[in-house]
Amino acid sequence: MLYLCKEKKTNLEYRVIEYKHKDRIDVILNTIKKHTIKKKENTLTKDSEIDQNNPLTNYLKNNPNGVTVELMNGQAILLDNKLEKKLFFSDSDFISSHELIISGTDSTIVKYYFTKVVESLMLKKENINKVF
Repeated sequence: MLYLCKEKKTNLEYRVIEYKHKDRIDVILNTIKKHTIKKKENTLTKDSEIDQNNPLTNYLKNNPNGVTVELMNGQAILLDNKLEKKLFFSDSDFISSHELIISGTDSTIVKYYFTKVVESLMLKKENINKVF
């Protein structure tokens, strides 16, 4: 999914890109599986949870000037260019990943509005999949 908004007054462009990894039924089935499998087999589930970092790792490989930051009790990748700022993260259930991009012609305005968007996002962290 792609959301694109161009604001003429501030000359900013907002983009939100959602990458789906699995649907909600997968999350329900994995939760049931975790609670019904023996402890020895549960170790395999934990190993598979490592794969959840692959989108972040891949994103960082494609954007080597990005840095890993803490966001909403997880990790995210932040790219801080003067005229474009990006934030890439996955939701806590690993249903999807999101890339927020704000770009413009004035670095001060880009920085200000990017900060406002991230602050707003933090208020919605419990319902992130309902927001996007």
